[in-house]
Amino acid sequence: ANCFRKNLLHFAEFSHPVAGGSTSAAAADDESETDTDIASSDTGGEEGGSSTKLKRSFSEMTETERREVMEKAMKAKEELEKKLKKAHQEVAENRKELQSLREQLNEGHLLIEGEKEALEGTDTAFFSLHAERSYKEGSAAQIHYRLAESQFHRLLNTTSNCRISKVVYVISPNVVKRFRSAQEKLKGTLGEALSYPVLAFHGTAEKNIDPICEQGFKVPGQTGFRHVTDTGWYGRGVYFSEYPAYSMGYIKGGTKLLLCQVLQGKAFKCTKLIHGESLKSGHTSHTSPCGKELVIFDSAHIWPCYIVHYTYAYTEFKYNKQPSVKATPPIAGKKKKGGGGASFPKSTDPCLAFTDASAMPSSSIFDEEVVVISGKQSMTTQRELAKLITKHGGSAGGSSVTASTTLLITTVHEVTYPTTKVRRATDLQTPIISDLFIFDSILAGKVLDPNDYPPS
Repeated sequence: ANCFRKNLLHFAEFSHPVAGGSTSAAAADDESETDTDIASSDTGGEEGGSSTKLKRSFSEMTETERREVMEKAMKAKEELEKKLKKAHQEVAENRKELQSLREQLNEGHLLIEGEKEALEGTDTAFFSLHAERSYKEGSAAQIHYRLAESQFHRLLNTTSNCRISKVVYVISPNVVKRFRSAQEKLKGTLGEALSYPVLAFHGTAEKNIDPICEQGFKVPGQTGFRHVTDTGWYGRGVYFSEYPAYSMGYIKGGTKLLLCQVLQGKAFKCTKLIHGESLKSGHTSHTSPCGKELVIFDSAHIWPCYIVHYTYAYTEFKYNKQPSVKATPPIAGKKKKGGGGASFPKSTDPCLAFTDASAMPSSSIFDEEVVVISGKQSMTTQRELAKLITKHGGSAGGSSVTASTTLLITTVHEVTYPTTKVRRATDLQTPIISDLFIFDSILAGKVLDPNDYPPS
């Protein structure tokens, strides 16, 4: 059979009769044009030679041998087709999943776990998000965190030492529905290009954050609204900025900013101060002359979707283990050990521990500690406890918890019903302890593990 094909599958599918498989037939085969082509291809490399041998050996096979070869070839072909079909299916499924994720991202509908139920309910839901070292493709929680983080750092002053410690994603069903409706209305009147929201920060006292998240912003004219500073340099509305530093000046010592989606629409750019003026006709918002302040006049155009918690960073960034959800704030933070040796047994009688600790000579046990005391202590007054800490090298008596605070001494009541200091310490992952920690550390001659001394 003078066939130019070399592929075994071809011989399996098509019959190539050879008269008797005689030497003369084989010789005729050798002298054919096909074999001339094959022979010339042999000079090109090893592959051509193996193909020639394969064809000749198949031509010289008996019918039984050919049938076996064909059966094996057909089986191999079927297996290959199955694998290819499966691979095509997997590729199609991956493409479909990727396209679905892209569509959700483009539409802003990529949901984190529990968000769908929150949107279908009536209560406001708060989702705590933290930095994760692992990149989880398609993780809505990571996308939300990284979005808020990048927005914060992108336009922050380069000399700032601020760092995000946590992001809380907020879903208030009524606020979200109202916002989406307003966005569709803008799209219909101004076109799609002017219906996209802008991410902008708003600074306010921490006590106002939860009510704003739950009910939405109030604008001038609505019940309960009041200007904290003035009537509005660039119009009587609610002020936002894409630059976090602009908003930080209004948070009154706190370390939380609201990051909101705001519908700017068609903005009127102010060229001078227009104290307390209403929205300019034909526009949906105002901007300051520099463009860094944005004034919104319709509460439906604002969705407070993130609470950004930040700290002042003095050391390199480290990933922290995400705190688990508990009835009381977790006692987190760095674990300190002092002195080495065997562990110190926790005192069972706080009164006796206080008496013995008070009688101990001065030391430098707490020379690296900055302690804040809160609440009514069971064994002594705040003043006396501060003196005891100072006697042993520590600093105590601060009125508020800051990034430099290393310990917060408080009571179980203040933890159960979190005070501002407790909330702040939890945000900063500052250890929250009882006064017994101080007494036992003095008696042990070293700083013990604060995780063993929760408020009691």
